[in-house]
Amino acid sequence: MIYEGEQLRDLLRDARRRRRVLLAFRGVAVSLCAGALILLLTGWAAHRYRQSEAALVALRLGALGVFLMTAYLALVRPLAKRIGDAQLARLIEERTYGVDDRFVSAVEFASSEDESRASRALVGRLARDADRVAASVNLDDVVRRRSLAAYGAAMLAGLLLFVGVLKFGPRGVAEGVAQLVTPSGLAASPSALSIKVKPGAARVPKGSDQEITATLVNFDSESVTFFSRPLGASDAQWMGQPMEPAKARADFLFSILNLQDATEYFVESNGVRSEVYKLDVVDLPFVKQLDLTLAFPSYTGIPAKTIEDGGDIAALKGTVAAITARLSGKARAARLVLGDGRKVEMKASGTDFVGALTITGDTSYFVELVSVDGETYRGSNEFDITVLEDLPPTITFERPGRDTKATNLEEIFTQARAEDDYGVAGIEMYFSVNGGAEQKVNLQSLSRDAARGLTGAHTFFLEEFKLKPGDFISYYAKARDAASETTSDIYFIEVKPFEMQYKQTQAAGGGGGGGGGEDQNALTRRQKELIAATHRLMREGAKYEARERASGYEAVAAGQEKLRADTLEFIDRIGRRLGQQLEGREELAEMAEHLKGAAREMEGAPPPLRKQAGRDAL
Repeated sequence: MIYEGEQLRDLLRDARRRRRVLLAFRGVAVSLCAGALILLLTGWAAHRYRQSEAALVALRLGALGVFLMTAYLALVRPLAKRIGDAQLARLIEERTYGVDDRFVSAVEFASSEDESRASRALVGRLARDADRVAASVNLDDVVRRRSLAAYGAAMLAGLLLFVGVLKFGPRGVAEGVAQLVTPSGLAASPSALSIKVKPGAARVPKGSDQEITATLVNFDSESVTFFSRPLGASDAQWMGQPMEPAKARADFLFSILNLQDATEYFVESNGVRSEVYKLDVVDLPFVKQLDLTLAFPSYTGIPAKTIEDGGDIAALKGTVAAITARLSGKARAARLVLGDGRKVEMKASGTDFVGALTITGDTSYFVELVSVDGETYRGSNEFDITVLEDLPPTITFERPGRDTKATNLEEIFTQARAEDDYGVAGIEMYFSVNGGAEQKVNLQSLSRDAARGLTGAHTFFLEEFKLKPGDFISYYAKARDAASETTSDIYFIEVKPFEMQYKQTQAAGGGGGGGGGEDQNALTRRQKELIAATHRLMREGAKYEARERASGYEAVAAGQEKLRADTLEFIDRIGRRLGQQLEGREELAEMAEHLKGAAREMEGAPPPLRKQAGRDAL
């Protein structure tokens, strides 16, 4: 019978609950530590006997059995064992000072057997006394929190030990554990670790070279091993050889040269193993050599290219690849089989066969043969077809290749050079006088065959533009190929006076009061740099990520605001100098007015820059 006093009843209930939590923590900690030790030991054994499926099954069953037994003894049985109220009361009294058998007596006299031998008044007084003492008992003295924390820490330590050994311990243990926890029966799971192998089981011509491709699924590894043995040989005759990385990150290759006898093979990495496949050797002709002829798209102007003893194809989209398969013997028919399953028939040319493919996307192909007896089989290895990107052209100014200063009567010769991987179709120049409307000059234009390199020239006759000192011409060039265009950097031609005189006014005590022209030149140079940076962002913005592009425009906007502040400060210095200097007063006043106008124009540039509207900012 359960004791019915309120305070003692609550104490018994809380003590029982905390005791079960303690037992659960202890059981889980023991189970985790034991499980980690079991898995590590059996993982080591699994790596050692990884080529024996029977040993792997026995290790899995043994590890599972020992773990379940440990969990039962450490967790399930202690939690299932029932402890009575009297026993629990005795446990509380043993760990609490000054109780003196009050709780045990109260619980025992509350049972039906003891009620007939004691008066109700005595039992009531005993129960009230027990409740009074129970109200003062600290449950932490009965089941200590430190014990709960210690078992919780033991659980975490066991888990960290297990993960640490797998991560930083011997590689064989990690591979063995992976072999144990990923049995072949789970290979169909989408998240399971596995290795896909091509061609898998196949009939292959005798004397041919066979390429084995292994693809790692849901894991990465730097080491992949190819195991093989003659058909029907013992397990001791498995021979392992490293595979080489292929183009794709998860793919690895191995070539079996001059295959003469039937062979079994599998692939293994990090304890993950593929199925065992069989290559049956048959006396059939095979492709001993592939010759390629690539006819590039007409817009490239590139002549056809012949590749002897090839296989992989890398070409522009639209290229027509003629493939000649040279066989070791006579076959009835041949066809090209693409990665998506499509087939292209090949025409016989003596003992050889010729077929053509138009390159439209990345894929693969191999040659399928039909023997004289009508047997269809794979006659070659699988080869990649890769579409090459037609890169945009590049363009630079060879002359002058930098900003230039000239008088308004000079002639400035410019020359731009454009290059492209498949051919430049034309070059154009764009220039602007004092930031006005752009004007276009056609430097070179090809209507038929494009050239890989093209040069265009233009001479600026500055006298024609009626320029005066301080004016400037900005210019850049564009190059076009069949699919895209590229813009060069922007350059400036600045008009200078015929005679440049620098004056310096000696102040009392030898101090300098000049330098206004130098300050103005520095401001002008910074403004040209900001214009060039804006032009570069417009030209190359598509190459940047959104955050990088926004950061670039923000940097130019902040630079423009700083330049405006410095210009206003310079104007203020000129104003102070006007009150101190008589000589050159008109020139300084004119300079100040020009700079005020420039500062007003600068104010309108940052908002469109922050909206990434470079053209509006310019």
